[in-house]
Amino acid sequence: MFQWKFYEKVLLLLILVFNIEKSFVNATSSLCDVNKLRNLEAELSFDSSDIQNYQYLIKTAVECSEQPANKKDKISFLQLRNQITYKLGLLQLSLNQNLKALELFESITIHDKNFKDSYTDLTNKRLDELYICLLYTSDAADEGLG
Repeated sequence: MFQWKFYEKVLLLLILVFNIEKSFVNATSSLCDVNKLRNLEAELSFDSSDIQNYQYLIKTAVECSEQPANKKDKISFLQLRNQITYKLGLLQLSLNQNLKALELFESITIHDKNFKDSYTDLTNKRLDELYICLLYTSDAADEGLG
């Protein structure tokens, strides 16, 4: 009798764990909907209070792009990731956090070197401007002008 109760408890525990994992997979899968992520992105404000939300959406888009249902979904998630990352970079620039913006822009260019979209082009232009600005600022500081 004791052994049976023990096995019943183990079986119930396994069922519980399986259901929790199944719920987690379903929750993650429901997040991997490009339209839902786009809607969440559209609700973000261009304000420092939403920085963590931008970062969360970027992370989610990256995770969803790594195991897409098909190639079209992978492209959609990569485009969305670049769009959100670019917007967050602009937000960081507006807050005078140039190095954080630089890191974000560089992440777009190195994340998937085979993938390019309009945000990749915008990012490359923004990076060129930032590099020149940082070089000029560095030169001015070296000469005692900064």
